[in-house]
Amino acid sequence: MKYWTKEGHIYTLKKNNAQIVKLVIIGVIVAGLAIYMKDNKPTFRIASVFSVLCLLGSIAKNKETTIIDTKKKQLTIVRTIFSRKFHYDFNQFTGFEVEKVTYAFLRVSTAVYGYFLNENGNEKKAQIRVSALNYANKWTQELIEEMEIMMKEMKPNE
Repeated sequence: MKYWTKEGHIYTLKKNNAQIVKLVIIGVIVAGLAIYMKDNKPTFRIASVFSVLCLLGSIAKNKETTIIDTKKKQLTIVRTIFSRKFHYDFNQFTGFEVEKVTYAFLRVSTAVYGYFLNENGNEKKAQIRVSALNYANKWTQELIEEMEIMMKEMKPNE
């Protein structure tokens, strides 16, 4: 599988290293601009804060994990180092959605979401993977196809 690593009955979504590198590069460039413009105090402060946020964002993205346990038929998502784990039961799965966010003519991000029913019967949206500043669409369909293969693997155990 291209996007998942398998250890027994547990699949773990591989890290999006390109996203982490993009955030680090943007943070370093903005930090360089801040140092260059240090005579202009307000611009220096804004650029410094933005660069620190980009670098902290890259650290937080590095801690993201998405795990599928085919034995428990469960999806576990941890978005950042500060959030709790979210567990979704695949028996309550309703479908996938690909969301593309654009600003003017530029694609800002592409995300894959899964929809699950909660205890009240309402749909809950779970972000499986997001990629910012990415024009490729192929990865979204490949990721969904791989997840459908894992879901078929879970069916015989019912």
